[in-house]
Amino acid sequence: MRGIVYSLVLGCLLAMPAAAQDVRADISGAVADPSGAAVAGAQIRLISAERGTVVEAVSNDAGIYRLQFLLPGSYTMSVEKAGFKKLVRSGIALASADHPAIDIVLQLGQTSESITVTGDLSLLQTETSTRSATIESRAVQDIPTAGRNLYQFQYALPGVIKSSRYMGSMELYAFGNINGVSISGGRTGENETMVDGVSNTKMDRGVVYAPALNGTQEVTVQTNSYDAQYGRMGGGVTIITTKSGTNNLHGELFEFFKNDKLNAADWIANKEGEGRSPMRNNTFGFEVDGPVWIPKLLDGRNKAFFMLSLESLREHIASGQLRTMPLAAYKTGDFSSLTNGDGKPISLYDPLTTRLDSSTGKYVRTPFAGNLIPGGRINPIAKNVASLLPDPKSAGADPFHTNNYSNFSPATNGYNSWLGRMDIRPTQNSSIAFRYGETPWTNWSKVVWGTNAAEPSGEWPSQRISRNWGAEYTQTLSPSMVFSLRAGLARYEGFSGNTFAASYDPRQLGFSNSLVSQFTTLQFPRFNLGSYTEAGASTVTSYETNDNWSITPTMNWIRGRHVVKYGADFR
Repeated sequence: MRGIVYSLVLGCLLAMPAAAQDVRADISGAVADPSGAAVAGAQIRLISAERGTVVEAVSNDAGIYRLQFLLPGSYTMSVEKAGFKKLVRSGIALASADHPAIDIVLQLGQTSESITVTGDLSLLQTETSTRSATIESRAVQDIPTAGRNLYQFQYALPGVIKSSRYMGSMELYAFGNINGVSISGGRTGENETMVDGVSNTKMDRGVVYAPALNGTQEVTVQTNSYDAQYGRMGGGVTIITTKSGTNNLHGELFEFFKNDKLNAADWIANKEGEGRSPMRNNTFGFEVDGPVWIPKLLDGRNKAFFMLSLESLREHIASGQLRTMPLAAYKTGDFSSLTNGDGKPISLYDPLTTRLDSSTGKYVRTPFAGNLIPGGRINPIAKNVASLLPDPKSAGADPFHTNNYSNFSPATNGYNSWLGRMDIRPTQNSSIAFRYGETPWTNWSKVVWGTNAAEPSGEWPSQRISRNWGAEYTQTLSPSMVFSLRAGLARYEGFSGNTFAASYDPRQLGFSNSLVSQFTTLQFPRFNLGSYTEAGASTVTSYETNDNWSITPTMNWIRGRHVVKYGADFR
């Protein structure tokens, strides 16, 4: 079933300075002379220290200016107006979705004279009422995480509560933990996630894609008082900003290694005397970014940048499975040892001897002699299925031989998570960015015995494939009007199956040809045997896909002392 959700957002902020919010940073403020009167026509230039790119604005008749759609980083601002000294302010550090106000007071003098101001911006952002917290690049890189999943950073932020119960390692495929958060009191599953301003959320509000840490610049979580463009959820908004290249070539290699030497044995292994299960986890990769440079053709400094990252996982562990198997004698019809919890024999009655007892008026049956079911009375299909079940490995935990079978078998899983991004400044007034990331995770695990087609594992193999495309075009139409267009696709593919059961002909078990000939797919049938182990896979191949296409045009218009932002979000 496909659906399109679209909304039209029209917002007008009536106070000065006003800033309609966006997932990218912006700076706004007012330019005045020493008396406090507005200065119109002042030229404001913002230069990126890392990329050398320039964003320009002109103060309007009310002295208001705004610099929009800024990447995280360090900036230097210059302000010029004939009859006033040039003002230069350096050391302006911006994080994702920052909206600081920088009011400018120009001093009378010649533009050949300049005043330089240095110092950090105030942490109090008066341009927005949104409550948010940002994990910046250095923290993303340096803070240890169990599994290198950036969504773990949410747990440390105010207003965020972890609702999932799993507390183990959290790799990029761990969507149970990724989605298991409550933000600002909202319900689990009512949150929005965006990567570079493009939706990263499925129709069920689950996250589609988790970028690798080395390709991530910052993570911001907004907990309440959102802009109107975020009106589709009852929780919070997680905004992920991927890295963008700079004028300097930068690269890194990494590997993280975990093994069983510091692990404790799980309780199944302890019970069976197996000791610690083998475990090897290698997470390795690289990240490289810089200007696009093609000898004799293109020098991309100040105008074209790239970033490429890879994180690979190779994990080898032992998968422990615990089941209750029928005793070998049971599978041949010998139930002479069958007892209840008190050790008293339990009799099996022959259903073909059912009759009415005239003395009591009740139906009665005759027990099988010695609790032995004759071989000719056993259903041939049931007999064939039972012959494929392994025998118990222990007496079990109680008189009923519960949990009498355990198996520790090798399990492997891994992925190659790629993330690439390109940023281009075709002109001084326009910019283009596009990005693609994928994490195809494959898992081979949960084998119960693995020697025949009756193996019940549903994860041999299982796959989760996350893909995320995004693109953005920004154009400054005039000093008071900026247009932005974002579009993308977030795709989640899930597969689970069982290669043991594939292509198995049920006629081998005794099913009739008239029945099997109607099947569109041949596989070992699924048998659910109550408290005993299951046999056969529930599905041989199960595939799901979930696509979220989105396109978001927006326009920001400065009108006097007001800012009007309007646009649409189509999904």
